[in-house]
Amino acid sequence: MDEELGKLGCAISILLTIVMAALAYLYIYQNQLHSGGASLLDMRKLYAAELPDLPPIKLTLEQLLKFDGTRSDGRILVALKEKIYDVSNDLLEFGLHGTLSHVAGMDFTQYLHETEINRWEIILQKNYSCVGIVIESDEDLDED
Repeated sequence: MDEELGKLGCAISILLTIVMAALAYLYIYQNQLHSGGASLLDMRKLYAAELPDLPPIKLTLEQLLKFDGTRSDGRILVALKEKIYDVSNDLLEFGLHGTLSHVAGMDFTQYLHETEINRWEIILQKNYSCVGIVIESDEDLDED
């Protein structure tokens, strides 16, 4: 009888250890999601990497604002010198908590000095896809 109780106690100890480990994992995972931890960023980066290529687009500045990373698809576009670049895969820089999140969905040409514009143009052309142009209004769409 003592041997059976010993086996039962051992089995219960193992089961409790597994349950505690699972609860600890869920607790940590939940806290990282709510605090904007690395796992959420990694999940968004993986999701962004799966976004399909955009066909050539024409957007007004108002329409461009919608591509700031808050859309359901997570797409992030920026414009420089009226050219639109897809920076969706660079969440560390352009994502919601990124160092350049304030320019997501914007044409940031006007905020830069001429030397900075040239430098950023090289960076964007080298690292990101140019997916379109900025237009003045929806009426400009008919001019093609």
